[in-house]
Amino acid sequence: MRYFIKVVWLICICATGVSAQVIRKYVEAPRDVILPSIAVQPDCPVKFENVSYFASLEGGGVSSYRIRNIGRKPIRGITVATSYGTKTEYYNNGNVLMMPGKLMPKTKANCPECVKDEIVPLTDELREKLNLKNPMRSIIILMIVEVEFTDGTKYSDEKTYNAMDEFFDQLSSALELQKQQTAKKP
Repeated sequence: MRYFIKVVWLICICATGVSAQVIRKYVEAPRDVILPSIAVQPDCPVKFENVSYFASLEGGGVSSYRIRNIGRKPIRGITVATSYGTKTEYYNNGNVLMMPGKLMPKTKANCPECVKDEIVPLTDELREKLNLKNPMRSIIILMIVEVEFTDGTKYSDEKTYNAMDEFFDQLSSALELQKQQTAKKP
């Protein structure tokens, strides 16, 4: 019996380690429908490059971008936020994430086309299925919330992020209320 339990336990461990990797499919959303934008942050030591938005064929989507260190100090970590309420932290466990003038390494979080996910062409059929047709339905604002340097100092724009987050929460609530009132009209 002990032998049987050990074998079953071993099979369970192996099965969980060999789970199939799901390859998600994306299309690049047209900018006249979903417009990714960058917040103006004049004192920020990093800048966004190659910004796009990819819609998943399964629903949802992801912003794609590169970040360049335009400051003079090496960076240990960065927190990026979007106007739709997501925050992503990039840290390199106390080591240097980005030297001055260099780009942040690509990850699945900031570059879906760089991993095993697949970018497919936007056909008329997919445009209809994903509702990626005019009029514009979304503006996504990307911003840097915080940059931590290897010397322990930080750049922070948390106040602006909180204001943006509050603004978009209120806007979303107002739009939802308007939608409900419009639906009630005979």
